[in-house]
Amino acid sequence: MRSSARSSGQKESENVAHEGLVVNFTTSSNGPVKIQVEGAMFVIWCRNVIDQKGGCLMRFALVVWMCVVCLATAVPVGAEDNDREYFGLQFENDSFADTDRYYTHATRFDYLFAANKNPDQLNWYRKLLPDAGNRNTVLGFYLGQHLYTPPDITIADPPKDQRPYGGWLYLGIQGTAITLDGLVADTLAFSVGVIGPSAGSETSQKVVHKIIHSDEPQGWDTQLPDELALDLLVERKWKPHDATEQGWDYEVLPYVGGNLGSVFILARMGTTLRVGYNIPDDFGVTTIRPAG
Repeated sequence: MRSSARSSGQKESENVAHEGLVVNFTTSSNGPVKIQVEGAMFVIWCRNVIDQKGGCLMRFALVVWMCVVCLATAVPVGAEDNDREYFGLQFENDSFADTDRYYTHATRFDYLFAANKNPDQLNWYRKLLPDAGNRNTVLGFYLGQHLYTPPDITIADPPKDQRPYGGWLYLGIQGTAITLDGLVADTLAFSVGVIGPSAGSETSQKVVHKIIHSDEPQGWDTQLPDELALDLLVERKWKPHDATEQGWDYEVLPYVGGNLGSVFILARMGTTLRVGYNIPDDFGVTTIRPAG
């Protein structure tokens, strides 16, 4: 347990955590397993490989390094440092699984304020969180874009019984309330956006595919029309086992949640397994949810 680390002060925790390396494996009842890396050690290793090697290995390491940077900047939920602001950048793409269909890509930016940095302008939202007056709270905003395509993007007019082309662009507000013992985190998020051509997903996919020399999608003229997109998300995470933050350890973080709105109506459950060295005292990095 981390009771001794908490009582010994926040600064000690920060000095240990930034030297760690943690791999997160997240499962969900309505999506694939997601693997995320957090911590500085792997990023430093990739930089060294880039500096020392050339040719294909250098290009491969550069791609890995870019991916790790994006994953490592994902926002930690419930970190002990309550005097910081966090910026997160995440992306998901099915090319990592050598496919190009259905839920094919997502990009998301987060900007969050830790407990002692909560802006007064967001007090109204803080009051919506469970027992917010007796918990540490993390508040902020997020901006994202999702892309969806049928199985074969080379067909200009895909069959009507297949998943249609669609894009979703959204802007949201979110908050997480963490109990003072750091073992429970409740999240509430709400977004407003658009589904359809105004989401800009056609341009995004064509630009990316041109860069990576992939097939150009032919069927975006058949995408879903513009419509308002509203989404409400609720989620609770637990820590049955709290890692020591010193040396090698693990954490299992089960969660339940759901979405309600014009984009998704669903319930889900799953767990995140965190395995690593000097696991920081938080709930791991956020994930883009739901997936598809």
